Amino acid sequence: MKTSKLYVFILLSLLSVSTSCRSIRQGKVLSKCEFRLESLQDISLANVRIDKVKSLTDLNLLDAGRITLAFARNSSLPMDLTANIEVKNPNKKTAGLNELRWILYIDDVKMAEGESKQRFEVPAQGTNILPLKVNLDLKKAMRGKSRSALLKFAFNMAGFGSSASRVKIRAKPSFKVLGGTIRYPGYIKITKEYTSE
Repeated sequence: MKTSKLYVFILLSLLSVSTSCRSIRQGKVLSKCEFRLESLQDISLANVRIDKVKSLTDLNLLDAGRITLAFARNSSLPMDLTANIEVKNPNKKTAGLNELRWILYIDDVKMAEGESKQRFEVPAQGTNILPLKVNLDLKKAMRGKSRSALLKFAFNMAGFGSSASRVKIRAKPSFKVLGGTIRYPGYIKITKEYTSE
């Protein structure tokens, strides 16, 4: 009886060491990956796509009316976009993550935060794109700003504004090993500047 208990203890110890080693290896692979904000796309304001137009005059009367009505109301001003994160893996092994906590800043203003829980892998010595769906209330995020400031901000993001906007994402990836979650220490900072040129 004592012998069988000893075997169980040794087996559990070996599993624990094996799990720790795999966690360390996966953490090292992930820590060597490079993260870059590849693009912003599918940008909409008040449910009107604005990333496909070149100027305000390209908006039809219906779309312009929707945006104007949203500004006139005291309620929310929804803005949706997809932030595409390019992950480059220089390692000889596949890098993977199970979750990504993120915080989005635009021009140093915290706009939104969320968590992606989809499994994501980057092949050895390859790249892959991780899309982050961002939904925010522009009025709430930029409380106290004028109507013209909000419009300027939204159109800068769409690429036809008159000035540059700096986008920053702080990301904390994590991966699972045998039911446990290993989180990346600290946050990865990803920044990019968008201009109308």
